[in-house]
Amino acid sequence: MAEQAQECKPFLAIDPGTGKCGVALLSPEGEAIKRTVAAVEELAKLVSEWGGRELTVVLGMGTGYQRAAAALKEAGVEHIELVEEARTSLQARQLYWEAHPPRGWRRLIPRGLLVPPVPVDDWAAVALGRAWLAQNRLQSS
Repeated sequence: MAEQAQECKPFLAIDPGTGKCGVALLSPEGEAIKRTVAAVEELAKLVSEWGGRELTVVLGMGTGYQRAAAALKEAGVEHIELVEEARTSLQARQLYWEAHPPRGWRRLIPRGLLVPPVPVDDWAAVALGRAWLAQNRLQSS
């Protein structure tokens, strides 16, 4: 029963990098409530502003994840789920273009060839969180 209650709460997904992290607060259905790109040093403050220590944090095991995990533990986060980051960068581009469809002549270029004009680390966090949700749903069925 405790597991089910935990599933019904929003959770935080973090795509760590060397200097910055993509961060997304997701609903239990996988919809992005908030998202941002932040420095690793800002993670503790961000976690407290977005929900505090009781949030489940899904942390990608890519570049710099140890540093991000240390910052989260220092902030008092108790529940960190480590997950693989396979293909989240490509999925981040797709999510970006779904939210911001190309205009003008860019509409004629296949989206896979377009490079977003801004960092998409926050969208990678969304992709990471959705992958974690899908994996948990498969395991619970």
